[in-house]
Amino acid sequence: MGILSNGRPLNWSEIQSVKTIFKNHALNDLILILNKHKKTHNDAFLWSDEIEYSLIRFNHENKRVQLCSKADEILKRFQQLNNDKTISEYTIETLSFASK
Repeated sequence: MGILSNGRPLNWSEIQSVKTIFKNHALNDLILILNKHKKTHNDAFLWSDEIEYSLIRFNHENKRVQLCSKADEILKRFQQLNNDKTISEYTIETLSFASK
């Protein structure tokens, strides 16, 4: 999003009057990004790449996608596994510049 350097934040009633416009812009941006990268698979992450993700569950029978509300629990469990000596002592981390 960035820093708000011009204007001011909108209050709730102001947001309500323009939320459909913002929602449509966001959906159009998402579709453009998906179309641009739909043939991209297994690209390596590079230095300074930002990784954002959501934990979701697919219900293919009912054609529904739900946001996982247990993300905090899952991330805490991953952190515990990362701190577990029996697992972490076998982890080898590589740097992208070292592998070339």
